[in-house]
Amino acid sequence: MTDAALAKNEAETILSVSNIEVIYNHVILVLKGVSLSVPRGGIVALLGANGAGKTTLVNLLTGKLKPDAGTVTLGTNLETVSLDQQRASLKPEMRVADAVNDGTGDWVTVNGHKRHVATYLKDFLFEAEQWRQPVTALSGGERGRLALAAAMARPSNLLVLDEPTNDLDLETLEMLEEQLSAFDGTMLLISHDRAFLENLVTSIVTTGPEDSCKWLRYAGGYDDMIAQRGSAPGMEKIQPAAKVKPKISADPGRPKPAAKQKLSYKEQYALEKLPGEISKLQTEIAELKERLNDPSLFARDAALFDKTAKTLTTAEETLSAKEEEWLILEMKREALGGPS
Repeated sequence: MTDAALAKNEAETILSVSNIEVIYNHVILVLKGVSLSVPRGGIVALLGANGAGKTTLVNLLTGKLKPDAGTVTLGTNLETVSLDQQRASLKPEMRVADAVNDGTGDWVTVNGHKRHVATYLKDFLFEAEQWRQPVTALSGGERGRLALAAAMARPSNLLVLDEPTNDLDLETLEMLEEQLSAFDGTMLLISHDRAFLENLVTSIVTTGPEDSCKWLRYAGGYDDMIAQRGSAPGMEKIQPAAKVKPKISADPGRPKPAAKQKLSYKEQYALEKLPGEISKLQTEIAELKERLNDPSLFARDAALFDKTAKTLTTAEETLSAKEEEWLILEMKREALGGPS
C-alpha cells in the first residue's frame, strides 16, 4: 500500500482490530481471528446471541480491553462517550439540569451552540419545568432519556450504546432515532431490535456463519446483512421487522386522491422568519446572562439587576415558544413533503 493510500485508509477508519483472539479464563475461546475496521462516521451495530462476545468486542474496539493475541488500532483524537456511563453517573439528588451540564449552571453547549437546558431537554421529550427537578422524581423511562441527553451533550466523536431501545415506547423510540441520526460522529451500538437496526445503521458486525468465534462486518442494514450471508444463525431473539402493507394497485373506478397539501403562506412566512428571530433571542439571552454574571451589578443597582433578570426570564420564555412554533411548523412541512 502506498503512503497516500495508507493515509487515506487511516483517515477513513476510526477503529480497527486485526487477527484478534480472546480467551476467557484461559480456557474458553470467545473471539478467534477477528479482523474488523469501523469507518469514520459509520453507525455500526453488533448483533449476536447473548454470550456471543458483543460486549467483549466493543471493549476491544474502544481500547478498554486488551486482546490475548492480535492488535487494536484506535484513531487519533478519539473522544468516546458511553450511554451506560451516563446512566451510572445519574445521582438521585442531582437536578435534571446538572446531569446534562455537570452542574455548571443552567446552560449547555451542544455542537458549538449555547442553549438553555430547558430548551435542550425538550428535544428529549421533557416538560419545560422538569429541568429543575431532582433525578429521583423521574420515571425509569425518563432517566433513560436523560442519560441519552447527557451523552449527546458531551463533546465526542464516538458514541457507544448498549441496547438503547429497551423498554421504550413508540414516541421515545422515534425521538431516539432522530437524535442518533443527527449525531455527527461514529456510533457503536448493541441491539436486537431489527426495525431499529434497519432504520439507522450503516453496517452490521455479527458472528460468522461457520464459526461463532469469528465476527464479520456487512455493509447496510439488517436486511442487507441477511441477503449477504443468507441466514441469521444464533439470533432467535431478534425482534421481527414491522410488516409493510402491500401496495394497492390503482383502480380507475376509485375517486382521485385529494390534491397534495402544503403550508399556508402565513405558515411558510413564519417558518422562514423564525430562525432569525430565534438566533437574535439567543444572542440577547447570552448578553443578559453575561450582565447578570457581573457580581457587582446587584450591589450597584438592585433595581437594574431585577429588571435584567425579568427581561432574561421573558426572553427565555419567548425563545422556548418560538422554538416550539418552529418545530411544529418544520414537522408539518416534512409531513407534507415540502421543500427544505
